[in-house]
Amino acid sequence: MAPFYRRTKVEELGEKHPALREFVEERLARRVPNPQIAAAVLEQWGETLSEQVLSNHYQLRVWPRENLDQAAEREGIREAALIAELAAKDPRGDEAKINRVLLTSAIVRNKRKLDDADPLKMMGEQRRIAELEQRDKDLETQNGQLQVAKQTRRRRPRERKPNSSV
Repeated sequence: MAPFYRRTKVEELGEKHPALREFVEERLARRVPNPQIAAAVLEQWGETLSEQVLSNHYQLRVWPRENLDQAAEREGIREAALIAELAAKDPRGDEAKINRVLLTSAIVRNKRKLDDADPLKMMGEQRRIAELEQRDKDLETQNGQLQVAKQTRRRRPRERKPNSSV
């Protein structure tokens, strides 16, 4: 039987205002005071969130995710210590065993990152990066055209005005 899952008010409002949940969770993770978060949500979306609602959301959603991240970091440190220990015992090392440990830890870390990733957000970021790269290319082209125009202007002899005092 699946465990009971109760949505928080932040999650409910996140369905109504798509960016609200991400906004709140990002600030909770940065340890921004709850009154400041509540004021920003009220100003930006017109929704009221109490400090208790924000605290509950932190305890139910943000804090457990942070614990998982910290546990993965500790596991990585343990694996690195194991590899260092294996390498110290046998300088030639059992490369297959070391590579297997490294590969396993990399797979676990990458899977967690992919599980947390939002595909739509990633696509938006990729589109934004492509737009910025295209803008950089356009600016480089314009800069090159300006440099060529400046050089041709310098090369052209200036026309002198006829001397009218003669």
